[in-house]
Amino acid sequence: TMYDYPYVAVGEERGDREGDPPAVLFKPADASGPQYRNTFEGVRSYFIGHSEEKEFKDDTGFALRYWKSFKFKVAGIILQPKSAWAMGEYEFVDNSDGKVGAQYTFGFVRGKGVEIDGVKEGKLRIKVFHASFPHDGQLQIFEGSEMRHQVDVEAVEEAQARWGRLLSEVSSGFRSASQLVDNLYAYSIRPVLFKPAEANKQPFRLTRDGAISYYAGGDKNFKDDFG
Repeated sequence: TMYDYPYVAVGEERGDREGDPPAVLFKPADASGPQYRNTFEGVRSYFIGHSEEKEFKDDTGFALRYWKSFKFKVAGIILQPKSAWAMGEYEFVDNSDGKVGAQYTFGFVRGKGVEIDGVKEGKLRIKVFHASFPHDGQLQIFEGSEMRHQVDVEAVEEAQARWGRLLSEVSSGFRSASQLVDNLYAYSIRPVLFKPAEANKQPFRLTRDGAISYYAGGDKNFKDDFG
């Protein structure tokens, strides 16, 4: 792992003992549910979802969004003998050209290393991570990269075209219904009002599971959905 959690052997249970200080301080920009993820399970759930803990039930998995490219721009770095700090901005682009950008701070420490040629030096591991969205929606460093703060006609037209494109990818088998919902709908961020035309007995789909079932079917709670 890149994060500085204590090593746990295969087959052993990993747990954060109550009362112990957190091994890692982790605050992503777009977490649903608890914003501060200072346990191994909280961080794992943020990246890949499917947590068995109720407090993380809305996590959809940031790492599962089929990112095709990313870029970092470092604003500054502080180097110390056994640690380092970095601050700047990052931007990820997914397969449907959706962009997610944020301003970040990393805190790194040396992990336990293996001695080679008399030198024992481990890889840098993340001890602190904090990310947040710019208050005005504008990434300052990336030239030409902007998360528009004001909604305009062009943004609406882009969103509609993206909805149609991703829907066609689901029907062709290139993308799953859960990927479509997580890319287009705001269930992980705030309440969503979704009422499709063809849903009969349960026409209002206010949950992520309800939206996915409408597109893909197979959910026992929405047994009349055929996708």
